[in-house]
Amino acid sequence: MTGLSVRSERALVRAKSGGHRHLVVSIDAPKLANVAARRSMNLAFVLDRSGSMSRGKLDHAKGAALEGIGRLRPDDRFAVVVYDEQFTVTTPSTLATEAARRQAGVALSDVQPRGSTDLCSGWLTGCRQIAEHLGDQQVARALLFTDGQANHGETDLNALAVHASALRERGIVTSTFGIGLDFDEHLLRRIADAGGGNARFIESNGDFARLLREELSDTLDVVHRGLVLHIHAPAGPLGEAIGVEVVGPWPVSKREGGFDVALGDLVSEEHLDLVVRIMLPPGAVGATAELGFSLSDRDGAVDSPTTSAQWAWATSDANEKQPRDVAVDRLVAARHADRARELAVLANRHRDYGTAKRLLTRVADRIDGYAGQDAVLRELEAALRRDAVKYGTVMDGRSQKEAYYTSTASLRGRTASGSATRAPNRGEPVE
Repeated sequence: MTGLSVRSERALVRAKSGGHRHLVVSIDAPKLANVAARRSMNLAFVLDRSGSMSRGKLDHAKGAALEGIGRLRPDDRFAVVVYDEQFTVTTPSTLATEAARRQAGVALSDVQPRGSTDLCSGWLTGCRQIAEHLGDQQVARALLFTDGQANHGETDLNALAVHASALRERGIVTSTFGIGLDFDEHLLRRIADAGGGNARFIESNGDFARLLREELSDTLDVVHRGLVLHIHAPAGPLGEAIGVEVVGPWPVSKREGGFDVALGDLVSEEHLDLVVRIMLPPGAVGATAELGFSLSDRDGAVDSPTTSAQWAWATSDANEKQPRDVAVDRLVAARHADRARELAVLANRHRDYGTAKRLLTRVADRIDGYAGQDAVLRELEAALRRDAVKYGTVMDGRSQKEAYYTSTASLRGRTASGSATRAPNRGEPVE
């Protein structure tokens, strides 16, 4: 069974003014019964072969792709595309037979670095290879490797994100691998977020195979495709709408009676804590509001019950005296800190050091207002103030990328390298 629980940091809201409350929605995916129970794969390995991929980078990318292909079963599919300002399908989508795997290696052996970077054309070509053989029950992934900027063809970040989102709607997920120190991390993160996948940072040649193994491990272990959190939100006691905002990159769509949050694929035994900010309007003392939470996925395979959270409108005095759930406060503070660091790194990259410092200081000040004597919250506050000094001055490229990927992975509830956070023994085996 898929676990679903909800906790709020406080249960009362000021009657006269209303206010916002944070809650944590915790989701625990079930365990994949065994290797044989996994879904078939439909993958495209999309490799940058531009001139900057020299000095071993392209060779390591090719080697990692071939190692990944070697992990597939004969009923899985794969394609290989290489690109510079042009693209070549070195291996059209094929079943992962032993002969096909050998041929993929032969086809890649003559590929050498050259040219500019038409990232969009290369990536979309890989996605078309997936789409030509896309089955209803497959896990489909485009695995995009690049070490540079998109400097040829379509280069607009928003346009690329729109492509990624449209592909995600069709069931084709995109994960990105940024190589070295010269690529645009914000671009690759936006593509991965819009595409429902992961963004990973390959800092050295030794990271290629390891990070691709981690990505394939998650891909092979998918138990829920296209998971959606449904938030059932009635109007407030005076008829005003109740607002919902997710702290993180997950797309939120409004519908009649509530909101839907697109969470993407969940893997075997994955644990996800989602921080949600609820905006509650004014109401009469004693009135209550209850929000319901439920899950569904692309395959109709979710069997978790609906759960709920409730708030009551109260006097200002009662509101001030109410207890807080410190465990929720800690996670809420950590997620807001992650988001501030993500934005502060981008500001630093654009040499807007004052904004970078203000973003971090503002969150530290907010945590100071409710941290009390809690040591965890006080240390988080202190860390933000230290980072405000660090991000408020010049940072080298390596520090920027490390800080960006660490904060963005944490904000999404993932490990530092970008993999799903797993909680062993929380779930039950999938039949």
